Amino acid sequence: MTGETIEQHFCRDCGASIPANRVLCNDCLKTHMPKADNTSMPCKKSRVAAALLALFLGDFGAHKFYLGRPKLGFIYLALSWTLMPLIFATIEGFIILYMSDEEFKTAYAETA
Repeated sequence: MTGETIEQHFCRDCGASIPANRVLCNDCLKTHMPKADNTSMPCKKSRVAAALLALFLGDFGAHKFYLGRPKLGFIYLALSWTLMPLIFATIEGFIILYMSDEEFKTAYAETA
C-alpha cells in the first residue's frame, strides 16, 4: 500500500461511494458524471420559472416537463383529477423557490 487516498464522489440515486475516476455506480448500475463536472455545466433552466410553474400549473405537471422529467410530468397529468399532484407540486414549488441557485444548478443541470 502506498498510502494514497482515492478521491470519492457519491451516486445521486443510491448514495453509494464511487471512486472519482469511475462514472458507473456498482450498487444501482447507473452512469453518473462526478458532481464537480456537473456543477460546472450551465443550467439553462430558470429556478423562478420552475417554481412558478409548480405553484400555478403543477397539478398538470408543467414544472416536471420544464425540468426535463417527462415521465413524472405524465404521471402528474394522469392523476390531475385528484388533489395529490396539486399538493406535491405546491410543496415542490416552495422547495424550488427557496433553493439556492447553486443547489438548483446541481440538481437540474443538463448532462447532455
